[in-house]
Amino acid sequence: MSTDPSLPEPPALEHCYRHPSEQTGVHCTRCARPICPACMIEAPVGYQCPDCVAEARREFRRGPGRRIAVANAKGTSLTTAILVTLGMMYAIEVIPVGPGALFSGPSLLRLLELGGNFGYGVIGGSEVGVAAGQYWRLFTSMFLHANLVHIALNAYALFLFGHVIERELGRIRFALIYLTTGLFASAVSFALASPRQVGIGASGAIFGLFGAFFAYNYRRRHQALAAARIRQMVLLLVINLALG
Repeated sequence: MSTDPSLPEPPALEHCYRHPSEQTGVHCTRCARPICPACMIEAPVGYQCPDCVAEARREFRRGPGRRIAVANAKGTSLTTAILVTLGMMYAIEVIPVGPGALFSGPSLLRLLELGGNFGYGVIGGSEVGVAAGQYWRLFTSMFLHANLVHIALNAYALFLFGHVIERELGRIRFALIYLTTGLFASAVSFALASPRQVGIGASGAIFGLFGAFFAYNYRRRHQALAAARIRQMVLLLVINLALG
């Protein structure tokens, strides 16, 4: 009997690794073992077997627990320290200006005095800016904000995910990512913006943390908690972009 070569071959049926009497063409998306309908547990992508689901749950219970204990033993988290620093710096920005500046923020001159990211200019007969050798502005500008809405959005984003990111990645990596991406964002702003524009804000550092944590969870996207975190980060990013 001849067969039509143009027709695709039917998928080969295998036997479920837990129920050898059951034939199936479905595989676990994590370990690739064949699973029957009784063993299929819905995952963000396809289905997983009971063993992989149980192992994923153990990983999340075991891993973060150890890191949380270490973080608590060492005292105040970096996330809390950064949030307090941002709040203190905003108070330094607005208190000398007056109560009205709490919502509207300080003047550009005040931000410049406190270390805003500024390209180049001559003020009061003195050269001012990164191009004039004031490279520290790339760092200090990360802790300044334009107004109450600006700092509130950044502080909320850091509060929402900062503690989780710090526990998962560890303090050292958290600090390195925050500082490195923040400085990189300041350098890009200096290179691309007008030399007379004052750049400020912790957005570069915070979104750098988001990017690293997104990649961390994307590698674990088959786990329900990681998939939920990805959805939360995307939603928060959309809200921030919508609010400008």
